[in-house]
Amino acid sequence: MVCRESDGASSAQGPVRTRQAGRAGRGSGADRARPGWAGGGVRGGVAEDARLDGPGRQGRGRQGPAQRAAAGGLGWRRDRGGDLAAVHRPQLSSVAPRPGHRPLYEGLGTAQLRGHRRPPRRHLRPGPRRRRLSPHHDDVVEVLETFVRRRAPAARHNDDAPTLGRPRRLPDRPEADVQAALTALGARSHRPERRILDLNELHLRRARIPAADLQNVNLEGVDLEDTNLENANLRHANLAGARLDRADLKDARLAGTRLERATLVDADLAGALMPRANLVRANLEGARQAGVNLYSADLEGADLEGADLEGADLGAAYLEGAILLGVNLARASLVYARLAGVDLVSARLEGAKLGRARMEGANLWGVNLEGANLEGANLEGANLHGVFGQSEQEIRAVARVDERTRF
Repeated sequence: MVCRESDGASSAQGPVRTRQAGRAGRGSGADRARPGWAGGGVRGGVAEDARLDGPGRQGRGRQGPAQRAAAGGLGWRRDRGGDLAAVHRPQLSSVAPRPGHRPLYEGLGTAQLRGHRRPPRRHLRPGPRRRRLSPHHDDVVEVLETFVRRRAPAARHNDDAPTLGRPRRLPDRPEADVQAALTALGARSHRPERRILDLNELHLRRARIPAADLQNVNLEGVDLEDTNLENANLRHANLAGARLDRADLKDARLAGTRLERATLVDADLAGALMPRANLVRANLEGARQAGVNLYSADLEGADLEGADLEGADLGAAYLEGAILLGVNLARASLVYARLAGVDLVSARLEGAKLGRARMEGANLWGVNLEGANLEGANLEGANLHGVFGQSEQEIRAVARVDERTRF
């Protein structure tokens, strides 16, 4: 590539481009391989076409390749053969963007604007916000527990017991501050705690703590009559000997809960989840338990007289010694349940699933067995006198009977 300059006067006017320089400006392969070549003559690594943007050419708007690349639209990179090649890059406009408008080049790295092939920077997206647990969680729980224990009166289990002097009058419902503390304890975050929350032997009748998290809480002997515990989490809680008469326990979670000797007369347990619950000698007389899950629950000696267990799941439940007079077990599942020796007089068993149930010596006098599934049920020594809905031949065809079975 040839560039010719004149002496003083010519030098002041800038370099003069001759026909030879123009032809040389197109460049050969060797010229194009040199750094700084931009399609015109190069002097000191600067494209000769840059002079076309001087004062005399401003009105025409003509730009050389180097100027167009600097203004945006072209960039340079080396290909695999080592030659420089033009690439497109975003046009950087000097016009101020409209309010709320985000330019396309915003967020691009310097390497991207220069046309390099370096992959764009990956923007890290924040993950789900994690709940920050207070380091004083256990201290707050213990303060609330102490407050409730000091403000709430002790439960009185035997109202008919003789007392010295004037009998103490218990409030119909918790005080406002006690109710607020119970609400805070029920809404606390679930995390390992230093010790189990202990609210045993307290009078908390008519408290309102729906959807409370009371998992593993010690509520032994507490008075919770007429309490709203709908959708509460009471898994593995200790409610032994508690009074839950007329309590609202709809859709409550009571898996593995201790309820031995508890009273749940007329309680609402519809839809409650109570698998493996301990209900030994519990009083569930008149309780509404439609759709309750009592799978593998221990109901030995429990009083279920007149209880509504329609559609309940009592599979593999232990019911020996339980009182089931007049209980509604229509469409209930009693597969593999243990009902040996139980009294089911006047009980409703239509549509019940009694497959493989152990009912040796059970009393089913006058029971409606219409639609009941007795396949594999053990009815040896059972009293089936007066049953209706299925004939003796139908029962003998599917169930296990012996000479002691009475029809």
